[in-house]
Amino acid sequence: MKSILLVLLSSVALNFTGNCDVIGSTQTVKVKVNDVAILPCFSTSNMTNAIVKWKQEQSNKKYVHFYRSGDDNVDDQDENFRGRTSLSRKEMSGGNVSLKLTNVTELDAGNYTCDARVETSPETVQHRKCNVTLIVEPEKDPAVDRKQVRVPGTTQKRDHGTTVGICVIIFIIVILAIILLAAVFFIWRKCKNTSTRKKQKRRRRNRQRNNKKKNLDTSLHMGSTSDTST
Repeated sequence: MKSILLVLLSSVALNFTGNCDVIGSTQTVKVKVNDVAILPCFSTSNMTNAIVKWKQEQSNKKYVHFYRSGDDNVDDQDENFRGRTSLSRKEMSGGNVSLKLTNVTELDAGNYTCDARVETSPETVQHRKCNVTLIVEPEKDPAVDRKQVRVPGTTQKRDHGTTVGICVIIFIIVILAIILLAAVFFIWRKCKNTSTRKKQKRRRRNRQRNNKKKNLDTSLHMGSTSDTST
């Protein structure tokens, strides 16, 4: 008797709930800060009148996005995602319940689950469940990017400019060295000429002295000779 009752209850329950088609998938989405992330989830049925619940593991009991019977329910939505999530209404008829997340931040990174249910017939309920991991790359420093990015040809231009600059510096150094050598030579020549003139003056003075002495000796000798003859 008990076994008959259990069979009857199970058949009634099956007719009441219908069939449940559970389809699962796990995907990874990688985006950068401030980009738009599309968290994919697809079904084989028309999901326009479905109940779609997107949740994040870190979001406690709040929903990332809650859709029911053609309308978005923002009352139970996490404030961190408010105004940044949406479903494509035009594509839901084809089974697309992917979540669009705009202005992605580093706090959005984590694991997401989509729970979508739709009654495809009085006896059939299709249940679509998706698991998506969102990876958010941190924002890079623009200054670092400018250093890393190299425009074709800029390296050659920089090398050419460096070479020209080095050549100009070498040329200036050579000119300064020539001027310095010329100044040293001019000073040395002037000093040499000065010393030569001094020597010549000394020689002239010595000659004059010698001539005077000779003339004096000659006059004295002539005077002594005249005295002797007298």
